[in-house]
Amino acid sequence: MKTIALLTALLAASCASMVNGKFQNVPVTSSPSHAAITLACPGREPQHAGYTPATIALWRGDDGCRITLSKLGYREETIRFRRVRSAVTALNAVPALLLGGVTGLAAYLPAELVLPPDAADAVGDAAFAAGASVPFAIDERSGAAFEQLPNRISVELVPRP
Repeated sequence: MKTIALLTALLAASCASMVNGKFQNVPVTSSPSHAAITLACPGREPQHAGYTPATIALWRGDDGCRITLSKLGYREETIRFRRVRSAVTALNAVPALLLGGVTGLAAYLPAELVLPPDAADAVGDAAFAAGASVPFAIDERSGAAFEQLPNRISVELVPRP
């Protein structure tokens, strides 16, 4: 029983969560340097995130974050991030197929004993789909399924007239 639980945990491991993590580091530079960085993400108060050059940590799952660079004597610059699906999520196909196969078979075998063949097939198919979706769902919930773009910021601040 412990072996089955361990195997299930390993199969449910989400590749993007292991490779990407929940946060993405984004380097921010400006010319001239020492511009204040304000980070604003939906559902949270804007916060001071340091001075350029700096590296800010964005939660990969946020959608619609922006940073504003400001320096006395220069125009403010705002950069908007967009959330896109990370290519690393494609690696979830292997654990998804294995986990889906295990759950589908585990549901199909007992159903085959008590249900008509078509109903047992439907139970197995539904269990396969549910099991196969687990690695993808974990990555989406943790935010690891996504990438923030741009992934590097370099701004030339314009002097105020």
